Amino acid sequence: MLPFFVSFENYYNNNLRISESLLEQFAIKKFELYDTLFSEKNREFDTTSKINGELFELLAEFDIINGWAFNSGGIMYENETRNDFIRKLKQERKLYYLGEIPFSRRFRSLVLLSNNMLNNYEFRQYEVFIVNMQNQYVKSIIRVHDYCSYWGDSGSTMTIKEGNNLFLQKQFIESSDNVVLDEYLLDPNNEGNYPYDPAIRFRFNRKGFVEIVECIER
Repeated sequence: MLPFFVSFENYYNNNLRISESLLEQFAIKKFELYDTLFSEKNREFDTTSKINGELFELLAEFDIINGWAFNSGGIMYENETRNDFIRKLKQERKLYYLGEIPFSRRFRSLVLLSNNMLNNYEFRQYEVFIVNMQNQYVKSIIRVHDYCSYWGDSGSTMTIKEGNNLFLQKQFIESSDNVVLDEYLLDPNNEGNYPYDPAIRFRFNRKGFVEIVECIER
């Protein structure tokens, strides 16, 4: 069983298509790859490319993005339906296009930010997703980073690039009395001493699907 914080979906049947006219909203903007792919070093995101209109309505239907993937069957919030989650996303979140990471020549990897409009000095919440596409078809969506803080206590999921096509994803909890730095998390000498567990390793296959390589439990 995957850790509860892992959220992704593969779309094998080519049943999710984004038209060419909507894809034109994604400007060609490449990311540079760093050891830390998505973590708390990336607090200041470029929010110049806001997603609006028909494209926003379409992306709000993806359960990974609207949050229903975590609440299927009303597990977390009783009496809330999928339509409730979609309506909540539209009311509380803004979506932004952050850029494109050149993982492969066979598919495009678009990066999206879901930012809570209620963010202020005492509350902050956002999520980052990679959407892999071949031509006009969505092949997979995976959440690679999320962050939520309230009065100094926070939780976050980070994704670290370990190899050419290998990624490590972990979650950690922070408080105002326990600040965990990226440099600590990435130091191989601290392996086994992370203040959280479990974790996963994943990769993208030739078609852009997410493949889980390993589930790590400590």
